[in-house]
Amino acid sequence: MNFKHLSVFGLSTLFALGAAATPLNLSPGGEIASGSGNPSQSDIEGILTGLGIEIPPHFHELYRDEADPPGESGSYASSYTTTYNPDASSAEGFEIRYVGSGEVMTGAQFLLVKGPNGGRKSDPASPAWYLFDIRGWDGDENGDMPIIGSGFWAGGGGAVSHLRIIGVPDRGATVALFGMALLGMAGVRRMIGCRKG
Repeated sequence: MNFKHLSVFGLSTLFALGAAATPLNLSPGGEIASGSGNPSQSDIEGILTGLGIEIPPHFHELYRDEADPPGESGSYASSYTTTYNPDASSAEGFEIRYVGSGEVMTGAQFLLVKGPNGGRKSDPASPAWYLFDIRGWDGDENGDMPIIGSGFWAGGGGAVSHLRIIGVPDRGATVALFGMALLGMAGVRRMIGCRKG
């Protein structure tokens, strides 16, 4: 390989590495569904099935953040944080970001943005919730791809009340850890066996 080929390869690699991921931006109008009330897990599954989306096994809520009063829950609550804009009591926007430690949510599939039950007070016909397809999200593992929401119930009369990420938990990390534990146990057993003989 000559210098010219190496230069072209080096430049293309540099550009590929320099191309940073961008945030996942969500706002009304980009949802796959919206409606009134407060949809349960089975309601969401029914909506997705109606859209022709197959519900995988172990599909459930992975992360939930309540705006006001604040609170997080779900198996990824310690790995993610949500900030609301301008604040939790009048949130028109939000940012969900990986905190840099803990398990990364790679199985996220859908995000429910919930607001006032009757829609915006000034517009009762406005949706009380929006459902977004986030299957392309990488979990923000590198801190460069948070989920950013904006324009929800803008103009007063409502705010984001909570966010729910629904999907299938990534079992790859769990299986890898289990495999390493088995290897460790086999190694210990072998060491004990060698000492006896």
